[in-house]
Amino acid sequence: METAPRSNTETSPALRFLAKILRPVVRLCMRLGVSANQANDLMRWLFVDEFYATRDLWHRRQPFASRAALLSGMSRKEVARLRDLNAVEDAVLTDRHNRALRVLSGWRTDPRFCDADGNPKPLPIRSEDSMTSFHALVAAYSGDVPPRTVLDELRRANCVVVEGDTVRATENAYGPYAPSEDFISAIGLVYGALGDTADFNIAQMDSDHRRLMRAWYQSNIPVEKVPEATALIRENAVRFGRHLDGELARLAHRERRPGQIYRRVGLGTFYFEQ
Repeated sequence: METAPRSNTETSPALRFLAKILRPVVRLCMRLGVSANQANDLMRWLFVDEFYATRDLWHRRQPFASRAALLSGMSRKEVARLRDLNAVEDAVLTDRHNRALRVLSGWRTDPRFCDADGNPKPLPIRSEDSMTSFHALVAAYSGDVPPRTVLDELRRANCVVVEGDTVRATENAYGPYAPSEDFISAIGLVYGALGDTADFNIAQMDSDHRRLMRAWYQSNIPVEKVPEATALIRENAVRFGRHLDGELARLAHRERRPGQIYRRVGLGTFYFEQ
């Protein structure tokens, strides 16, 4: 008896899982000004870079481009191209800037919209008699995104001010949100560590050596009790974290010793509310 082909409308558990964990990453991309095209370029490079860095994906003693192509869905030619890239910056080829940033860049470099020193000119929002308007700038550098949408975003990001019917640039740099590099690095450490643990546990699904990955929560917290719950979680997490840090310090060497192999070992904690 033949098995009916799977409907194209069905979604595999793996894709549903990925959609769930990628949603917050997508929100972060939009908050930090990373476009879908940039993320796509980065993802393609990461598929190849991670394949060659992860020995248990090789299937054989050596990594072969044909297997990288099989797992990634890309051609061997594309795998070879991406393998030669060594940095994130080299991997992002298309749409290097999002559209709001392209507008600001054009404002500083296009002689129609800037002076001889590269200073953005104040622009009328719209001018029937001139091509040097904000609408003309957006049409030249932002594709089909409406000028009002670009203007609202630049105003929200404190990059422009509107004075009557004139738009004036106030900042050359654009970022919907601009957290410090240290703050981003700290969040990246938590995201990366949690992702590594999830990957390790999936790879060790049939083993007893899975890493600790637990969440403790209550679903029926009344909204007026949330501040109390938040304070309780923070207090207990900090107390436990300090105790654990002291215990781990007893096992760690104060200074690295020649010939000794080391690992960073720890426990991550974070508050969540849904």
